[in-house]
Amino acid sequence: MENTISLKTLAKMIDHSLLHPTMTDQAIVSGCELAREYDVATACIKPYAIKLAKSILDGSEVGVCAVIAFPHGNSTTAIKVQEAEEAVGAGASVRFSERIGIMFLTRSKRSTRRLCVREPS
Repeated sequence: MENTISLKTLAKMIDHSLLHPTMTDQAIVSGCELAREYDVATACIKPYAIKLAKSILDGSEVGVCAVIAFPHGNSTTAIKVQEAEEAVGAGASVRFSERIGIMFLTRSKRSTRRLCVREPS
């Protein structure tokens, strides 16, 4: 039996990263337009660009994913939580820096939040 995957299914497994430290707002706009064109899962951006990304992706099925404590995770847990709450309040789903062992914060359609946190030991 041959296992195949459709391009749409594959695209929905991709978070399009727009996180380069010197990325301009115009590059974020271009990246979000590309994410929309290919209908990927999310455009992954820094929190300051949530509203910009949402304005470009509005009406599409592409989500806005904001990183928290990126890239090093040096902030305290309280700061990470505050940053995540602000990002979700602005309309993003949130992925924490993998280097700090925190998974992600999601917001369901019922606006219920679930936070999965595992700080490194």
